Amino acid sequence: LLDVSGYERFTIPVIAEGDASPEGVFCDTETGVRLIEAEEWMSRPNDPAVKDPRCYGVRVRGDSMAPLLKPGRKIIVSPNLAIEDDELAYVQLHSGERLIKIVHIQPGGFTLESYNRAYAPRYVARGDVKAIHRIAYVRTLK
Repeated sequence: LLDVSGYERFTIPVIAEGDASPEGVFCDTETGVRLIEAEEWMSRPNDPAVKDPRCYGVRVRGDSMAPLLKPGRKIIVSPNLAIEDDELAYVQLHSGERLIKIVHIQPGGFTLESYNRAYAPRYVARGDVKAIHRIAYVRTLK
């Protein structure tokens, strides 16, 4: 039997890859004012990796992570999970660029690698990174 007691419907905001909040915050915690609009809300799966109340969903754009993550696929990102070497992460640079990549930790920064070999790996200095959040869950259905 599958335990679904932790399943919660429509509790995770989903936004497109280029619009996601790097802080994982959608409302100002003091005033309650919404900081960013969600495209939709997705249900929280019964998975320990997504118990973080600051989790947010991201809809994948582009093909840099195909065929692993196809455009339109939804992922759940957790700002509170530690980033480790060779893991999938959602990265926002100070330039405003937002990326989903495989992260390789390097001295002084990170090498960001696409799954699609048509895109070359890219080194970014730690100081160029505004936020880097681990991908906690990949929704297999669009």
